[in-house]
Amino acid sequence: MRKTLLLVTLLAATTIIQSCSKELLHAVQEEQANDIIAVLSEYGIQAEKVADGRQESSSYNIVVQESDYKAAWNILKENGLPREKIRGLSDVYQKQGLISSSTEEKALLMQAIKGEVEKTLETIDNVIKARVIISVPGPSQNPFADSKEPTGAAVLLKIKKGSYINSETVKGILMGAVSSLSRERISVEIVESSGTVAAKPLRMTYIGPFLVPESSARNFYLIITGLLSILSLGVIIFVFFHFRKKPVITKEAEEF
Repeated sequence: MRKTLLLVTLLAATTIIQSCSKELLHAVQEEQANDIIAVLSEYGIQAEKVADGRQESSSYNIVVQESDYKAAWNILKENGLPREKIRGLSDVYQKQGLISSSTEEKALLMQAIKGEVEKTLETIDNVIKARVIISVPGPSQNPFADSKEPTGAAVLLKIKKGSYINSETVKGILMGAVSSLSRERISVEIVESSGTVAAKPLRMTYIGPFLVPESSARNFYLIITGLLSILSLGVIIFVFFHFRKKPVITKEAEEF
């Protein structure tokens, strides 16, 4: 009886907790999951990462309060999260069964360098998304050497609203990646995000002795109230069955 009562209490508590939260993203890599939680906290939204047992060990689900779901989704969209996987050198030059032609090798090299530059640009603070296009010179075994046509590049950066990125820094990164590029042949366009959701600090409040995020206070209160109600009901049921059995035991003892 005691085990059954405990199991019912745990199941009810789990149901209450899960009913107050909602999965925002599924099977996200740990690095991205940490970035998402950090960004959401800047907007006053508490998020948690839960290990996804059905996927690889470094994969997580992102969970938020159900009341924050819509706002959290808009914030991630505005900040370009989760980031798309960019193919760099390690991804492009994976072991392949067939020998590539010179044209294919050239395309692979272009794709690899482009991907590495985009990943580097996205590590700059306040950069949400980076896209790079490197113009293809005339036919050559090496796309960046021995060509009559000058190499050119175009960069599009999406940055957070109100932030600033020095275009000369961007050009310097490109020139370091592609030796034949000149500063004059690099075009950099920078656009700001719409900024429809204003950032705000994560506010905390006390529910009894517990310090919880303000946005989760109502749900936390409901959880505590629900758990106390279930516990009280459990105690009542336990006491009822406990004293109900006593007269039966006493009667059997007298007959014996």
